[in-house]
Amino acid sequence: MEKISEQFRAIGTDIAICFSGIEEDVVKKEIDDIKNSVSRFEKRFSRFIKDSELSQMNSACGRFQVSEEMLAILKEVKKYHLETKGVFDPTVLCALESVGYDRSFDKVIVEQPDKNEFSERMHKEKFEKRGKLSEITIDEKNRQVVFSDEFRIDLGGIGKGYIIDRIVQDILSRGLENFWISAGGDIFLAGKDGDENWAVGVQNPKDLDSDLAKINVLDKNMSIATSGVAKRKGVRGGFKWNHIIDPRTGLSVVNDILAVTVIAPSVSEADVFAKTVLILGREDGMELINGKIDTECLMIDSDLNILSSNNMEKYLIK
Repeated sequence: MEKISEQFRAIGTDIAICFSGIEEDVVKKEIDDIKNSVSRFEKRFSRFIKDSELSQMNSACGRFQVSEEMLAILKEVKKYHLETKGVFDPTVLCALESVGYDRSFDKVIVEQPDKNEFSERMHKEKFEKRGKLSEITIDEKNRQVVFSDEFRIDLGGIGKGYIIDRIVQDILSRGLENFWISAGGDIFLAGKDGDENWAVGVQNPKDLDSDLAKINVLDKNMSIATSGVAKRKGVRGGFKWNHIIDPRTGLSVVNDILAVTVIAPSVSEADVFAKTVLILGREDGMELINGKIDTECLMIDSDLNILSSNNMEKYLIK
């Protein structure tokens, strides 16, 4: 039996799936289930769908009744917010909208550069007034969230990882192995590619059609995520932005790191810490990863130098 793969567009990115050595009828059902799961997730948690649960919560005033799944996501959001000392912060939504990322990126890239005036002063004033994540209260018993009227979030920094982790749990629970699933570079890999290990390319952030390194999937299951500033970016009123917002400034991250790839126990964790490390930069970011168990990272700087955490080298194919 050979590899069977499929790719489709959802949640603003490319979703790719590959199964190795599994019967075609089994794979077809799995792929259909994956498509349905991603579609349900997008309809509920996209900020670009007006009647999604996320949009309804962002429009609510002070209190909102949430679903079990929203409750689970918000708990993970708060956990990672604390673990990263506030660097992972989905309340940067107002900053994303202010610089021009106020519609799906598929629409942003096909439209002309936004010539509307951008005022950094007004941007920062609005950002400082946003509802803070530390101020919300999650009432698990009654499934309610209590927050300030200015509280609004974007789940783009964790959503892809979260839904992949849930899909993977379902696939593994059915005893399947030897597969991978990717959502815009956030990847879970299980088993092997026939007799060989799976391998994952690390893109050159200055030439996305080429790789600078390859990761050898040594473990039975591996979660990998990459965050960078090369893809989602734009211009508003002459102001250049990218989608990685530093919550300490309210502005797009600016340092000499172009991309970060993280290996972690789950895809959502890899996703969160790839963005966190990118914001923190080489010294603070590497210190954070080197202090974590079962987590490694690779950074690519503006000169295309590759910087690795303490134990990352063992995963790189020479």
